[in-house]
Amino acid sequence: MNWFAPRNILFAFDRYCAVILALYVSFGLDLPNPWWAMVTVFLSQPAQPLAGAIWARATYRAVGTIVGLVAALIIIPNLSNAPELMILALAGWIGFCVFVGMLDRSPRSYAFLLSGYTAALVGLPTAVNPIAIFDVAVARTEEILIGVLASAIVQSLTLPKSVATAMTEKLDGVMTNVRRWLGEGLEALHAPTSRPTPERVAMDLTELNLMATDLKFEAAMSRAGGRALRALEERLVGLLPLVNAVEDRLNALTEEGFAVSEIKPVLERITAWATAAGAPKAGPLDPVLQDIHQLAPALGPHSNWRDLLLTSLSARLAEIVTSWNECQLLRAALRKPALLSDPQVLGMLGAARPRLLHVDYGVAALSGLVAAAVVVCGAAFAVAAHWEQGALAIGIAAVACSLFAAADDPTPMVLQFMTGFVVAFPFAVLYEFAIIPAIDGFVLLAVALFPFIFVNGLFLAQRKYFLRALATSIGFSSGLALQPDFVSDFATFMNVYIALLIGALLALTGLQVARVLPVNRVIRRIVRAVWRDIALLTTMASPPTRAEWASRMLDRIGLLMPRLAQVAGDDQAKLTEALQDLRLGASIIELRHLRDNKFVKSGTEIDLSLQALRDYFAALSHGKEHPLAPTFVEHLDAGLAQILQCSKTDERFLGVIAAVGLRRSFFPQAPAYQAARAA
Repeated sequence: MNWFAPRNILFAFDRYCAVILALYVSFGLDLPNPWWAMVTVFLSQPAQPLAGAIWARATYRAVGTIVGLVAALIIIPNLSNAPELMILALAGWIGFCVFVGMLDRSPRSYAFLLSGYTAALVGLPTAVNPIAIFDVAVARTEEILIGVLASAIVQSLTLPKSVATAMTEKLDGVMTNVRRWLGEGLEALHAPTSRPTPERVAMDLTELNLMATDLKFEAAMSRAGGRALRALEERLVGLLPLVNAVEDRLNALTEEGFAVSEIKPVLERITAWATAAGAPKAGPLDPVLQDIHQLAPALGPHSNWRDLLLTSLSARLAEIVTSWNECQLLRAALRKPALLSDPQVLGMLGAARPRLLHVDYGVAALSGLVAAAVVVCGAAFAVAAHWEQGALAIGIAAVACSLFAAADDPTPMVLQFMTGFVVAFPFAVLYEFAIIPAIDGFVLLAVALFPFIFVNGLFLAQRKYFLRALATSIGFSSGLALQPDFVSDFATFMNVYIALLIGALLALTGLQVARVLPVNRVIRRIVRAVWRDIALLTTMASPPTRAEWASRMLDRIGLLMPRLAQVAGDDQAKLTEALQDLRLGASIIELRHLRDNKFVKSGTEIDLSLQALRDYFAALSHGKEHPLAPTFVEHLDAGLAQILQCSKTDERFLGVIAAVGLRRSFFPQAPAYQAARAA
């Protein structure tokens, strides 16, 4: 670990300059509590110091602060004569903000979380004198906005790397990984090598999607570029389950006595084409697709099981080639914006939609309830103890319950916060009672603060120590409580510091009792959400598109992978199941498309198949064992027979692909489809 790397030194100096700028402006405007601006500088630090992320964080913090202050102005004065109702209303507001923030997994969630705990931090200290709340709210807003702007301006000057640049680097890495993954996966189909897993790609795509929300704070990417990025994500998402589907069809053909060696040259040609770096070209693509299409026999009422498998195989291979070519076209267009006006690229941009991500309403509601309960318990403790600084303790507890709500187990993070407060204590004592009383003037204050802020900035630059260093910054700033007129009072100082520790302890206790989620439980909730959505796919009036379904499923795979690494078991098997569920959803969507199609006379059989799937996955989502009836294959085969009589070639083709996918997923050992028996 290189503590004194140039970027770390620059980052530490950046934090120092931002703090000094915030304090200078706050003192210059004679604001009552400049230390709030100092604290805000540290809290406004985004996860990645990128230009767009910096201004996004600043905007979300400003919006969250203003909304939180408005909430405090509404709740505190109107309910100050009924303290019980006031606390319940404030706790309800904080819980609601945590709930909504948990449902938005983008950086925007910070605005919702901040709206909650700001109301507690600003409003509760004025509850004994609600008449002064407006003046306090205005001053606090000014102090926080000064800290926000000071942090954003200084970081924009010293660390000007843009989100677009970071996304370009990330995207290049994703494209390289997908190319390697495709190459190794296709190689494994015709050579004795192990098949790779795409979990890293899944997590990178979700990270890329979250980074994209900060792009609007930069002028580096046009609206068309944003649509191109979404279109590229859609195609990358859709690619991941295809190699597994191709592998399954080849295995099924082998069981039917088909010599896979006959198509080995085609697979080798696809592998060579997919792994070739460079810009996409229409020329090399056409012969590859021609070879693939020649694998598929003509479909009709008398087609046998081998014909259907070859059709499904050729369709999935064609999808791989077409999707990867489109990925390369879109990546080239993002590098050279002039290519965005190309007709082929424009056609892909029209259907691009923002990615759908997984949300867990149950965990969000639990997090909100725990945050509200902690606030109520903290208020009860403060009233019972007649503790004047109880308001600060409640505010700190609300901060901890809000900021760490997204973690499966937030307690280690709260413990790191408490550790940071403890580490800051001797430094705060040294500055408050020895250094600051001995100096006079802002220049000497700036010089005196440099050693602590700079060294602490080096820790902030390290991800491993970030939380502890952030808590140390908050504890140090709160302990000093810099104001225009310096007053050194040990009793007040200790009261503030005890409030910080008790607030963190309140949050730790509440979260430990009711909010710690074991990894196995989280995995089970994600998997059951998948099964519940598959059951809904069979009946919902407007099913999502394949791209929308694949988007949410891929996000879930990205959520599952780091958790699977923490538990014993076969990670590869779990990944295979998740990818299979992704393919199942796509097959159901295709089958739903045929259900009411006037060219297909198989509505009844498709309905029976979909009903069986609905019952099966609905039972699984509720933790019940409900085996899929063997008659499912009979209904599916009867539907296949009707699909093969469809007058439209395209509909016949899509129906066969969907039905074969479902048949292979649920009953891979079932007897081969036979036209006469199905009829």
